[in-house]
Amino acid sequence: MTRVQFTFETTHDALQKLIVPPPLQVDRDRPAFCTIMAFTSPNFRGRDGRLAPYTGFAFFAGIDYKGTPAQAGWEFVDGAAPAHDKTIPEMLIFSGQVYGMLKKFGDIRFYRNGLEVAGDLSTVEEGDDLLITVDRKNRRIASLGVKVGAAIGGASTQTAATVGAVPVLAVREIPTVDYKGYVDRSIVSSDVNANSFQVPTKEFSAEPLQLEFWPSESESLDQLEVGEFIAARVIVADSPHETISSMFVLEQLPLTL
Repeated sequence: MTRVQFTFETTHDALQKLIVPPPLQVDRDRPAFCTIMAFTSPNFRGRDGRLAPYTGFAFFAGIDYKGTPAQAGWEFVDGAAPAHDKTIPEMLIFSGQVYGMLKKFGDIRFYRNGLEVAGDLSTVEEGDDLLITVDRKNRRIASLGVKVGAAIGGASTQTAATVGAVPVLAVREIPTVDYKGYVDRSIVSSDVNANSFQVPTKEFSAEPLQLEFWPSESESLDQLEVGEFIAARVIVADSPHETISSMFVLEQLPLTL
């Protein structure tokens, strides 16, 4: 997996409305930072072992869970370029319900120095210009650009905005057949120790260049105010399935609202 992590300042209200799933709550004692993780995952395999290369464009925000800092969010997913075949990663929509993280299909494209990347960004180098775009229903809804900086040596530096540095929480809601309640409704958490297997093979600083959102029928990303660019970096690392499958139930929620 190669991921571009881009953190920017917005507002707590926007994070609560657009990024954090209820009943989780934004941590209003921390800065209103939103972190985008745009990634290519050419070696991903489903639970059945089938190779399913895909790309993603995820949003995360800092939350407070009973006094413990954590993160929560959701993501767009797409089949890898050049085909962008959404039947390949279609199991992700189901796994999104199993693991509680909302996933939506989008047309996600990665461009390296003006040319579309065919599903694998791992050969990225210092000086590259990267552009990631997301379309829904043939309309552009997000665009992110960075310039890859110098390689980062030594141990990876992590902050509270780094995805995976603190637990990632999600809300798993499986409805009854009449949609009047739930057969399961719970808060699930990642195991931060599972992230220790994600050893970066390359890591770069990055200069944020642009971030834009546009309105669409089913999303309101244009309401996600883009303030100061805080940080960006590019990471090439293996992401084992244990990172996801090690998630556990943190709290059972009421089955009726």
